[in-house]
Amino acid sequence: MPIPQTASPIIPARVLLKDAITETIRDAILSAELAPGASLTDIWVAEQYGGTRASVRAALRRLAGEGLVVVRPQVGTRVREVTPERTRDALALYRGITESTAFMVAAQLGDDDLALLRERAEAMRQAQPGAASVAAFDAFYDVLLVRTGNELLRTFHTQIAAHLTQAAAVQGVAPLHRPEVDAVLAAAEAREVAPLERAIDAHFARVAEAFDVVLEGEN
Repeated sequence: MPIPQTASPIIPARVLLKDAITETIRDAILSAELAPGASLTDIWVAEQYGGTRASVRAALRRLAGEGLVVVRPQVGTRVREVTPERTRDALALYRGITESTAFMVAAQLGDDDLALLRERAEAMRQAQPGAASVAAFDAFYDVLLVRTGNELLRTFHTQIAAHLTQAAAVQGVAPLHRPEVDAVLAAAEAREVAPLERAIDAHFARVAEAFDVVLEGEN
């Protein structure tokens, strides 16, 4: 799926091209269109997805920084493998970051935040298994991350979520909406820190179980 070859008169075309090819390759990795371990040469990526070799190299460097590809001198660039250990580590980090936001934002949640949480909880309930379920799960908790106003924390969180999305696309995972989501919503509406932390912890325990079913099947 080649990227559009358009450019703004204000921003240099090479900047737009680099960003566009990065997003295109990232989407292909997260959807498992590019399988774990797939070789990514500059020429092949440019032919498959559009862009120049320079823009492809810049995109691959950025994706290496996000941990989605691995660059090995004299060996080449490949899509990072999905492993049970990496998936569990990503989920543990995601869990820790999300629980920490409860302390930071519980008292600050406004009516718009609560409405968005309810909307995204319903979207999570309706999401299909696999990557779509992880995307809906991530969108739900992103409401809390946005409220922190901490862009660095949110960027780190987004990169961790990407690893879970890739794992779900490759290995499959059951829908991540669980009854504990109702407890998260209730605690958020009460704006109480401790109940919100407990509810998030309980939901993540069930999410970990869903991933473990898949990961144990891989062993």
